[in-house]
Amino acid sequence: MSDDMSLIVFRDDHGDFAELVPPFAAEALRATVFDSITLQWPKSANPDEKRRVMQFVMTAAARDCRGRTLTAGKRGRSLVREGSAAFLEAVDGLEWWLGEIVLLFSSAERLTMAWMPGSDGSFLHIAASPDVLACHVQPAIQEIGFALGWSVESQ
Repeated sequence: MSDDMSLIVFRDDHGDFAELVPPFAAEALRATVFDSITLQWPKSANPDEKRRVMQFVMTAAARDCRGRTLTAGKRGRSLVREGSAAFLEAVDGLEWWLGEIVLLFSSAERLTMAWMPGSDGSFLHIAASPDVLACHVQPAIQEIGFALGWSVESQ
């Protein structure tokens, strides 16, 4: 396995995610406190591989949730689109690279998880409760990484 196929999972310090949230998404997340992790994609990962990882993790970690995508409008306005398809379609596109798209997962009663790409396109930030991260998100990342032949490193 080559070094360029390492998916690195960083455990963020408490509150790091909230500091990264762009203004257009701050209102949706203002009353929610999450723990977060940051994924650093393998150097040679292509958009389809990234989509496959995210789709697998969504299936494992957001079973009873609906996805809501917030994208920043060109004139500073927000646009809300339902579903995760818009988020996945944006991978490695302009919105993704500029960090102008956020995916919120909501269950019937509350916001349960939020995903946001890093501003340079090499990272994905995932915020959720500690139990969701530990019991669903991280095991799913390990499993799909293995299926893709990637090494998954925790830092």
